[in-house]
Amino acid sequence: MKTNQSACFLFSLMIDAFKGRMMPAAMNREYVWAKHDVETLCDSILRNIPIGSFLLWQPGDKADLTKLARARLASIEDFSLDSALGLLLDGQNRLATLIWLSRLDESTDLMGLSTRERMTWCSEERLVLDAETQRIIFVPESEATTGLRLPAWALTPSLTEEHGKRTKRLIMERYEQWKDQFDEASIDQFIDLHELTCDAFKMARTTVTIIEDATVEEAREIFMRICRVGVQMSQEDFDRAVAWI
Repeated sequence: MKTNQSACFLFSLMIDAFKGRMMPAAMNREYVWAKHDVETLCDSILRNIPIGSFLLWQPGDKADLTKLARARLASIEDFSLDSALGLLLDGQNRLATLIWLSRLDESTDLMGLSTRERMTWCSEERLVLDAETQRIIFVPESEATTGLRLPAWALTPSLTEEHGKRTKRLIMERYEQWKDQFDEASIDQFIDLHELTCDAFKMARTTVTIIEDATVEEAREIFMRICRVGVQMSQEDFDRAVAWI
């Protein structure tokens, strides 16, 4: 067993995920993030706050990935087993969130989704870039196309060719609506915000550690260490820590 660690663009992980090259390890729990977790991740990306690292496990050529992995990562079910980078041991919720955020087709089959996935991504709310708050937030579906707003998938136009085409088409269509409701300066500011947000997603960096040729037992031990590491800080601990301010 050996490990390799490297820095990379978060966007490259998203591209690999959309190509089906990363699968969640079967030992991982189901997706558990709520909407406020999604909004916090997006806010961190926009503000260039570190979002944590990712841990991948490459079992080896003889391993049967279909037995070691879950069959789905967010809305992706078609995995390229021959070119798989590895199994996600840590970072599943973050990567799955980015996949959900970028999906173009919202007619997702609810079969096999976790309860939290259905509550977060298949509810009557939509994730949008909002001009008023200058944040990425969930809003009621009926309000997702009102005001100066764009759907979250329009924040990753470089992810696929289809993302790019649909984003350009959508902005042209929305512009025709916006110019009847808002002044040109407000529209230009929002378009600038959209471009800055796209750049933030594209340029965000993270660290990936790959465990190569680890046995199931070795991977399980590493996974359990990750799950158990650290002790959650209480509010009292936090207040004491910042008392010097």
